[in-house]
Amino acid sequence: MAIFNMTINILNVTMFNRNSTIAQVAIYIEISLLVWGVVYFAIALKQILTNKAIMLLNIKIKNSFVYDQITKQDFATESSNSISKIFNDFKLVETNYFTTFFNYVPRF
Repeated sequence: MAIFNMTINILNVTMFNRNSTIAQVAIYIEISLLVWGVVYFAIALKQILTNKAIMLLNIKIKNSFVYDQITKQDFATESSNSISKIFNDFKLVETNYFTTFFNYVPRF
């Protein structure tokens, strides 16, 4: 019910005139700032959670990749290739897949 009343107050912005009281204008401004704050908090929270998910996915993938590389017989000869994969290829996976995935999934 409170959200409905806030919506009605926000929609009443066109009803302001020179007879409107300062209290009505102040209430409208307070509600507008509150809604603005909630929206930007939600945007920031989404970004924080997306970054946390990407970090956890990166850790999981890199841990399993490093474990697989260490258990290989030719680990010493392939070390430069492994380092290249860790620093270059995983960053490409992050930017081209994970970030894109988390940007487009919420839109559906």
